[in-house]
Amino acid sequence: VFMTWRLGLLLVLAATVSAQREAELWCGACKGLFDEIEYRVSEIHPQKTIETGSFRIDPSGDLKKAVAVKYARSETFLTEVLETVCQEMKNYSEFEEDGKRVYRRYQNRPGVKKPLNLKNFGWSVDSQDHLRLACDAISAEICDEIVSFYMAEKDKTTKAVENFCPKYCKHENKPKKKKKKATDTAEAPAAASPDAADAPAAAAAAA
Repeated sequence: VFMTWRLGLLLVLAATVSAQREAELWCGACKGLFDEIEYRVSEIHPQKTIETGSFRIDPSGDLKKAVAVKYARSETFLTEVLETVCQEMKNYSEFEEDGKRVYRRYQNRPGVKKPLNLKNFGWSVDSQDHLRLACDAISAEICDEIVSFYMAEKDKTTKAVENFCPKYCKHENKPKKKKKKATDTAEAPAAASPDAADAPAAAAAAA
């Protein structure tokens, strides 16, 4: 009976650890996805434009011209980015911070010479593969929302990662349990009973 109970406990603990790691993986994939999108958007010259639509005659007989929009915020560019961006997960790996697994780049982008912080770095091909799959799944699930967000963005104060990733990082949003103060848990000293206080006087009277 004890062995059966112990085996059951181990299975529960393993499932809990596995679920925690799965949550950390999806969260890391989402953050990595938007880190790479932001980088690619920033690499496009802000003055570069692309014409959308076409010259046509509308039903009222007016000539409709193509409209020039910023290339970095165009549906054409953003769609192309989403088709390949998750390939960058091969440059990500897991790190351990405060007992938790986080995922970030362990290789610099081309032309960047700034050294990366590789403390508590743990490289794993399996982790990269799983990160790539999670990134692809997230990108496919919310691709329309991502494109709409960047096309509409002008001077937004909310970043894309803050807008989309809380859904995949719920384990980070859980409120931390407050530690109870020693004064809250310590038991108050027991008050002396009236009988105990009268005991010395009674003893003296008897003598």
